[in-house]
Amino acid sequence: MPKGTDLSDTTQTWLNDVAALMNNRPRKTLGWSPPAEAMAEEIEAFKSTVALAI
Repeated sequence: MPKGTDLSDTTQTWLNDVAALMNNRPRKTLGWSPPAEAMAEEIEAFKSTVALAI
């Protein structure tokens, strides 16, 4: 969608579909991994380095 597009008349379902398409598309800058996968790996790496006091 072009920059400046009015999104007030779009459905949340359509916006979610667009976000899913963008987040699951492989990116060269991420070594051809999709952003969703790269983010999941970063979160897992962070979880393994954080000490939780219970």
